[in-house]
Amino acid sequence: PYMETGFKIVALSQPPEAEFMSWAFPFHHLLWILTLVEVLVVGLVFMVIEGYGANDMLPSNPIGLFLESFYWSFTIVLGVADKQPATHAGRTLVMAQLFFTLILVSVYTGNINSFLLNVPTVTAVDRFDDFINVEADKYNPNNIICYTRNQLSIKTFLDAELGQNQEAAFETIEEQDIRDCMMKVYRGEATATFFDAPIVRWRIKENFWLEGMCGSSGGYCTDPDFNSKDDCLCPAADADGNCVETANEWTSVSGSLVTAGEVFNSFGYALIFPRSENQQVLHHIAFSQAVQFVKENGDVSDLVDKWIPAVADLKCAASGASDIQLSVVNVQGLLTVTAIAALVGLIIGLVEHFIHTLVKFCPCCKALEDALEEMEAETARAHGYENHHYGERSDVEHENSEEQIKKKHLQDGELPPPPEIPPPFPELSVIEALLELQARLDRIEDLLERAAGEKKDSDDDVDPDAAEDAILE
Repeated sequence: PYMETGFKIVALSQPPEAEFMSWAFPFHHLLWILTLVEVLVVGLVFMVIEGYGANDMLPSNPIGLFLESFYWSFTIVLGVADKQPATHAGRTLVMAQLFFTLILVSVYTGNINSFLLNVPTVTAVDRFDDFINVEADKYNPNNIICYTRNQLSIKTFLDAELGQNQEAAFETIEEQDIRDCMMKVYRGEATATFFDAPIVRWRIKENFWLEGMCGSSGGYCTDPDFNSKDDCLCPAADADGNCVETANEWTSVSGSLVTAGEVFNSFGYALIFPRSENQQVLHHIAFSQAVQFVKENGDVSDLVDKWIPAVADLKCAASGASDIQLSVVNVQGLLTVTAIAALVGLIIGLVEHFIHTLVKFCPCCKALEDALEEMEAETARAHGYENHHYGERSDVEHENSEEQIKKKHLQDGELPPPPEIPPPFPELSVIEALLELQARLDRIEDLLERAAGEKKDSDDDVDPDAAEDAILE
């Protein structure tokens, strides 16, 4: 044979249908899981280095601390953090999380852009094995194969394959030639067809891609003489330039015919000569030698590349074939996830409102709330809310801090703040303490008046130490 080839499948390549989680496709599902794990781990680290009194913005009870820490970590990834770190370790962790967020958002948006510019396409079948192997990923007993009436070898091949794979099933339709079968595939009336590889490649180029029946703006007209939508719907105009109405209808098709899989059922092309016993007319030997020579020189390969183009190198003639337009279907998963999150927040808010209402009108619930608050206070004291190693200071450090404050006030020309005076009578109530204080002030006043009167009579008779002791008392 001067050229070896085989059958090649022709199928319609279309963008995949939008799925529920299409918005998440730029990242693999394992990467999404690792991202959530990272947020959780950072939240736990926040809980350790910023919790238990180190940061006043975080609660003291463990459950509330965990929830607030996770919320803090998650909002940093979303870029709306509402808390500030109080420790150097917390500031370092926030910077690391912000850098992680920067890289994560950049990679995600970059992949989204790549997805939009290079929309992936899929075919119903990838190889002939998808028709006869019941365990194949794309096997479907409802698949339809179109075969040509003028090529009996294809029908024979299909019958032989069904005989060898009796568990498999598929439907068949018959058309006059390969172009009719390819049109059936383009219209969606057949899953695929197959024919000689060089012929289907040439047909795809000449009868479909060059005619604009490809890409997202392709389609076909009920009148086969028109290949564009404008010509189909308005083949002629009247004297005023208005379109003359016709019965033509245009059907849009988003997709292109392509070849799928490898060449199968290999065979070759050869030249046929008449049988003759006359040695003088036996030219097949010379032709065979010439064919072998041009094959070895690469001339046959050059001719194939020139006249039988690869489908990947074809350019669609339809205008706007690369236009990309998103619809609600593409983001329905994202909208659903957002709605679920909002619904969960609403439910939590209603539950909190219901609890507050019960506490307000139900004495039992009020007692329960007081008990929970007491437990929270006990937990805070148990963790040493003011003496934990993240927030504690030794007595020496406390004194040094007070001295530094005094020095600063003196340098600024201000008086230092007065020292804190502890309550005088911690064991008495407020009213009892005021009465006791008033009685003592009266005694001091009486002693001062007597001391002043005695001094007028004789200054030498007054004992200053006694008067001072009385005042101090």
